[in-house]
Amino acid sequence: MYNLVGWSAISRCWLKKYVKDFLRENRVVIRKKLGQSFLVDCRVARYVADFIEGGVVYEIGCGIGNLTFFLAEKAEYVLGVELDYRLAHYFRKKVGLENVDVINSDAILLRFNGPFDYVVSNVPYYISSDIIVKLCKDIDFKIGILTFQKEFAERLYAIPGTSSYGRISVIASLCFTVKPLMTIGSSAFFPRPKVNSKILFIEKKNIEKEIIEGVEKLTQKIFSYRKRKLSFALEKGLGLKKEEICFLGDLINRRIFTLSPEEILYIYKRLREKGLF
Repeated sequence: MYNLVGWSAISRCWLKKYVKDFLRENRVVIRKKLGQSFLVDCRVARYVADFIEGGVVYEIGCGIGNLTFFLAEKAEYVLGVELDYRLAHYFRKKVGLENVDVINSDAILLRFNGPFDYVVSNVPYYISSDIIVKLCKDIDFKIGILTFQKEFAERLYAIPGTSSYGRISVIASLCFTVKPLMTIGSSAFFPRPKVNSKILFIEKKNIEKEIIEGVEKLTQKIFSYRKRKLSFALEKGLGLKKEEICFLGDLINRRIFTLSPEEILYIYKRLREKGLF
């Protein structure tokens, strides 16, 4: 059994060894389609854990506990969710942490919402957008310490008019205050990914779920035409003629990718008021 006390004594040097030994001893085959890549840099693990000051932590994709050990030292309680049955089973069987529980489930489909003080995750690329939307609409938390592939992370705080700005930038800006923290080289993970990652600090804003769902649907309709004018996008996406949307004023002549999240929120609310969306 790997316990919290024993782990604390060796954590400075042996995180990579722990991961490799665990995978080998339990004959775990890494599933690339799930984006499995394990944090093996103790400095990064401690950096993330140092944001935790007691309270309840929700860890998405806890894997084999390589980050969970560090979180458990700082939190009162950690609830981990892991999609891979094998990893969840091995974690519960072989890792003894009194203040940690692990659920074998898909975090995107899981139907409890907290409340949590913190959400922590090294997020696989293929579910990055889904996780942001899930955290925005369905999970009650205060602070998130989330690691994404660098390119995706930068989209979450991209400003209007830039190439990185898109639908997920709008959703993230309306739901969270996003602060970039640290860029991580690929050597911090095993297996080593082809790209670097970035840690983000996010704080949840108070915005109604129904509003976000509406904005999300609107951006689905208009961001396919991100370099066209709003009038064109609304005609193609919603079938609205220019004379029907004249109440939006000069906004109808703006290109989609230059509209701020607040302007898109305003457009959604006005369209809804007029019964056009």
